[in-house]
Amino acid sequence: AYDPTQNLLSVMPRQLGARRAGIAEDLQEASEGHVKALVDPSRGPLLGMVSERPNLVERIQHGEVVGYVIVLVGLIGALNALGQYIYLFITRASVAAQLRNLSNPNKNNPLGRVLLAFRGDGKEPSSAEVAELRLSEAVLREVPKLQRFQSFLRLLVAAGPLLGLVGTVIGMIITFHAITASGSSDPKLMAHGIGQAMIATVLGLGIAIPLLFLNQGLTALSNGITQILDEQSQALLADQLAGSESRKA
Repeated sequence: AYDPTQNLLSVMPRQLGARRAGIAEDLQEASEGHVKALVDPSRGPLLGMVSERPNLVERIQHGEVVGYVIVLVGLIGALNALGQYIYLFITRASVAAQLRNLSNPNKNNPLGRVLLAFRGDGKEPSSAEVAELRLSEAVLREVPKLQRFQSFLRLLVAAGPLLGLVGTVIGMIITFHAITASGSSDPKLMAHGIGQAMIATVLGLGIAIPLLFLNQGLTALSNGITQILDEQSQALLADQLAGSESRKA
């Protein structure tokens, strides 16, 4: 930092971060050609403001307890969604492989288990009603695994903005206490409470929006697999009805 009163350079109490420091190092080591550089036209004040800008971790810390809770909720939701995505991708691949080999059902995938349930003890069911009941039971048994965590993610999507609202209210209470204690509306005294309120609101929306998209993706994947199970169940039932009609004829 440059001190114009003494015409001296001094080490800033807080550095600008790795990205801007890297730009300065590239400029210092440049010998020819063009390199990127940063210039402070105000000769210091803007540089100081940039150096004091909080990073992501400091912003979360500024949100205090509510901010930590919101981040924790978001991490829990993201981990659950990631695990379910992995499960659904593996399941979809195994179902696709089973579709290419319907005559040899395998119990390691939902479609294979539905086919095995349809056959029961190894023989085709004697009536269409029995076949329909077997298929319905088998499909309903698979649905909870395919739709796992979706209700929980929808809960987190709704809870995120509400937790942000709690942080906003707490921040405004802190602001009002600062005004009452000081007897004035000094912006510096109000900055802490207002900052906490705004950060909590941003964090709440920041976890709700990504979790909403993650949940929609899980819904689309699980619905696609469920649709395959329903289609194959209807095909099996149609074959069963056709066989019954031919035997009657």
